[in-house]
Amino acid sequence: MIGARRVFAIGAALSLAACAPEEPSIVPLPAQMEAGGGAFALDANVSVSFGDSDDAELRGLFDRWAEPYRANGLPLGEDTAGTLLVGVDGVGAPEGYRLDVSPDGIALMGADHAGVFYGLQTLSQLLPPGAEAGAAGSSFEVSAVSIDDAPRFRYRGMHLDVARHFYGPEEVKRYLDLLASYKINHFHWHLTEDQGWRIQIDAYPLLTEISAFRDETHVGHGRDPVVGDGVPHGGFYTKDEIRDIVAYATERYITVVPEIEMPGHAQAALA
Repeated sequence: MIGARRVFAIGAALSLAACAPEEPSIVPLPAQMEAGGGAFALDANVSVSFGDSDDAELRGLFDRWAEPYRANGLPLGEDTAGTLLVGVDGVGAPEGYRLDVSPDGIALMGADHAGVFYGLQTLSQLLPPGAEAGAAGSSFEVSAVSIDDAPRFRYRGMHLDVARHFYGPEEVKRYLDLLASYKINHFHWHLTEDQGWRIQIDAYPLLTEISAFRDETHVGHGRDPVVGDGVPHGGFYTKDEIRDIVAYATERYITVVPEIEMPGHAQAALA
């Protein structure tokens, strides 16, 4: 039988839990996060301040982040007394940031430019779904929260195999956008394999004329007989497209790690 004192204690704990502010869902989970009370209205009255900084890289990365929101009714113009403060102070671990949201404003300070970038990704996750597409309107409530975060691992990578199945430049950029939103900083780009060669080499034009295309794709694992789907498949990236994608990744603080295999896994090149 549960005593009256224990019942009271359990009831009090449940009551406090019900009253406590709910922490937002951020992926990956920040190192430290504490929900506050109230919210900040991110609307047409909000302006951004960079303090005394004339840092061109800082302004550029903020402008790229703000572009879709500005297109949907948030001016986010610059003002020395802006209620959205963004800056680099060199404090904390590399790629780290501190984000404070209160009913009076938002302050984001990064240990470096990458930290500011990752703090802005977190701020995007605090906004309602559809904010970038304008589905949530031009005014958003951002719940009060205090976040102190830095990556646990220096190398955070994802892989994309475009050798077995080709993805065009715009699809690769969309993939990079997704990596950046989850603070991934290395992109392993699988450019050559038995099934296809995807990178233009001026000295060896047949690598893209022949090795970048196949008549069909092997279905299943059987080889006696080999069964194909009868659908031609292929494609490759020009040097300009490669440069453009690398630059796009760099703007998102992502290092491109190309995989070009020789002499193994090179049946496409041998063809």
